[in-house]
Amino acid sequence: MMICARLAGRAIIRVVGRCEDAQENSQLDLSECQLMQVPDAVYHLMRHTELKSCDLSGNVITKIPPKFPVKFSLITDLNLSNNQMAMLPDELCTLACLQRLDISHNTFVALPHITFQCPSLHTLLAHHNQIIEVDVDRLARSQA
Repeated sequence: MMICARLAGRAIIRVVGRCEDAQENSQLDLSECQLMQVPDAVYHLMRHTELKSCDLSGNVITKIPPKFPVKFSLITDLNLSNNQMAMLPDELCTLACLQRLDISHNTFVALPHITFQCPSLHTLLAHHNQIIEVDVDRLARSQA
């Protein structure tokens, strides 16, 4: 029990430290933090910071909450690779500045429809998923 508490304490300290770094450089790196979700404390700690990039790779996140794109609306680079996601929230298409999205190494069976709606998206990495079919016509018509 004591070891578990110590490990949890270290994980919290790591997340807080990385949030403090992001307050300086606008790049939030929460990769490899064993997160199952984006902690509410992150939204609080980052409330006065305009994030440009966010790296959530290498966690065990299953979904991104709808408030994520609302709170971090200026993100240009979002790395969600190496998680356990099968879908993205519709609200993600409100990220008008999003240029690069990495959803590789997840459990998607189709390209998320919001990827066709992000106006500035020009790089989408989606390898190592279970995507079996891509609507090429829709992809060609998309703004990305």
